[in-house]
Amino acid sequence: MEPWTGWIRLTDGRRQTGGHPGTTWLAPPLHPAPGREGERFAMVLDLTGPAPSRLYREIRDAAAQAFWSAPGSPIAALRRAVVAANRVLFRFSQQLPSGSRCVGNIACAASQADEVFLAHAGLAWSYVLSADGDEQHPDRPLPYLGSRPYAEVAISYVPVRPGMILLLSTQNLLRLVTPDALGQVLRREGEEILDGLEQLAGEESLTAMVLCWPEEQISPPLAPLPRRRYEAPSPPAVPPAPPPPMEEERMPGETLLPEEMPLREGVAGEELAEPGVWTRGGESPPTRPSPRLSLLGERVRARCAAIGRGLAKGTVAVVGGLARGASALGMGLRGAARSAYRGAQVLVRRALPGADRRRRVSMPVPRPVPQENPRRMAALAIVILILVILTTLFVWFRYSGDLRRSEVLSRAQEQVLAAQQAPHPELARPHWEAVLALTANDEAPEVRALHSMAQDALDQMDGVIRVAPSLLADLGTQVSRNRLVSWEQSIAVLEGPGQIRRVLIGGGSEFITIPEAPSLIDITYYHAETSQLSQGLLILGAGGRLWAYDTHWSEAQSVALSPTPGGYDPVAMATYYGRLYLLDPAAGQIWRYVPQNGEFKGEPEPYFSAAAPPLTGARDMAVNYNIYVLFEDGGVARYKEGKAAPFAVGGVPAPAPRFVALAVDPEQENGPVYLADGAAERIVVLREDGTFCAQLRPAGGEFQSLQALTVSQAGDSLFVLAQGKIYRVIIPSLPCW
Repeated sequence: MEPWTGWIRLTDGRRQTGGHPGTTWLAPPLHPAPGREGERFAMVLDLTGPAPSRLYREIRDAAAQAFWSAPGSPIAALRRAVVAANRVLFRFSQQLPSGSRCVGNIACAASQADEVFLAHAGLAWSYVLSADGDEQHPDRPLPYLGSRPYAEVAISYVPVRPGMILLLSTQNLLRLVTPDALGQVLRREGEEILDGLEQLAGEESLTAMVLCWPEEQISPPLAPLPRRRYEAPSPPAVPPAPPPPMEEERMPGETLLPEEMPLREGVAGEELAEPGVWTRGGESPPTRPSPRLSLLGERVRARCAAIGRGLAKGTVAVVGGLARGASALGMGLRGAARSAYRGAQVLVRRALPGADRRRRVSMPVPRPVPQENPRRMAALAIVILILVILTTLFVWFRYSGDLRRSEVLSRAQEQVLAAQQAPHPELARPHWEAVLALTANDEAPEVRALHSMAQDALDQMDGVIRVAPSLLADLGTQVSRNRLVSWEQSIAVLEGPGQIRRVLIGGGSEFITIPEAPSLIDITYYHAETSQLSQGLLILGAGGRLWAYDTHWSEAQSVALSPTPGGYDPVAMATYYGRLYLLDPAAGQIWRYVPQNGEFKGEPEPYFSAAAPPLTGARDMAVNYNIYVLFEDGGVARYKEGKAAPFAVGGVPAPAPRFVALAVDPEQENGPVYLADGAAERIVVLREDGTFCAQLRPAGGEFQSLQALTVSQAGDSLFVLAQGKIYRVIIPSLPCW
């Protein structure tokens, strides 16, 4: 029973024409999940705030995909659809300022042949009108869609009755009108219902869908068959007498043939006009020829022709029969003569002396019974036993696997339902983790669908964004330093203490020649408008040595660098707007150099003007207006304008992180901090103050044994060094601001 559907969208009381991406009525796709084949999916969505039209389409597509891919009951499918819609809207809202967040109201329905399941979030509301009365769902308003990381969903069930009317709306219309007025509008037909809703809404905004099921059709009673009168059959013993011949009518003045004249006495007024002709009333006989004479002639000619044809056929039949009889008689005489001749030959042969000649009958030779072979019989019995055992084992494993899968699927569905009904995301976490554990080693489609659902829910709670790293180069295991620099469509890698390799992004690599092959400490990208070096690579060596390299040079060139106070070797360096920073943990200071004609011959300036913070164990640093320092134990410190600034790493999901490399985008003064976590094979993204923003995880094991990390010059990609392999990761849209 297919319902009539209609939808309406009002903006401040004005009716909008054309389709709206927030309202949809979908039939099943080509390959839906088990249980979704005979269902229809309806959705009504309304957003408040800065919501572009593409956001409506993204939410609609995410909800529809989640609904059609969810196996099992319609309740689970509707919950998954609303959760997917909430995830898209929440991620979009996180990118907006806190004062201009985007939230919404949504109502979804899963329609079958005789029942409808409803799901609501926000202020969305549904009204059911049928012969049994009216109903409204839900019984209370819910939190807005997208206002929380985890959506709160209200599920309702409505049986379909003939003539039922269902209204899906983004707001409760009973706030504006009475139930009687709304019922009168819904009892109209077709487009008149939508016109009535427009009148009821007044100056309000409204997005609604109406589903009307047809009334039950009562077939008219069948017309009674006409009654037939019973007639008793007449007894066939005596055939009925033929009816008497009827006297034929004749026209006045018609001439009668002599043999057709009635034998009766004359009547007054009748006389013989001439011999053989009878007339009436003294009228003269007509002169036209009689049609009865013509008819009599035709009958005579037809009878003669039939007699002639019968005689011809009879003659042909008699002649043919005589010929066939003569042929059969001749054949019989020949057969009799042949039989008599053979009998005479046998009689003469038997009368002559000699052995009696009998017909020889061949007798079959009996075959001997084969001898038994005990070994062969034993081997055959063993083979049969092995086949029986293998068949039994196959059936056992086959059906036991199905039973185990059915049990796992049932337990996983129970955990999914418990997770969806949990009032808080942290209470739902153990259930989603149980679903992952139950479905980890099963590749059945319905089990993998539950596994993906649980993984998506945990990713949303943990801020996980899945990325797809692309491999650029495999350098092997000789890379022992955690130094990586993005530079002019290439990546510079410090391989060990005395070798630098340049890897081109398009493919290929080359080594950079450094005079005297010194012991190297660090490399960084340099950019400034100077006379000698405008942009290129700076290379720091032991003993206060510094080199510069440009792609147009054949080898690196030495650059003057004033020694650091105390004569200690720094452990890392960085550049920021032409200035050079050296991290010197032994001196407990960060030295800053101002360039002079492309060299750094001036005395270094201490970055910490007052008491320097402890830098023991520092191993790396990155600069983007703030200076971030990474320590050996994985801790991170932030310094701003020569002083320690608040930076407390917090909110990072388990396990506890162990950071091995860090990177920032120098072009973003207060941008995110990217940290390579060697404990969990991920890249953790922190805000400026150290609070957790997101974590980037690959689908495979590309981030095993992380070593180094850097940001591209364009700021759109990350380059990761892990197990001697360089990967490129496109930075996704991050909800950090």
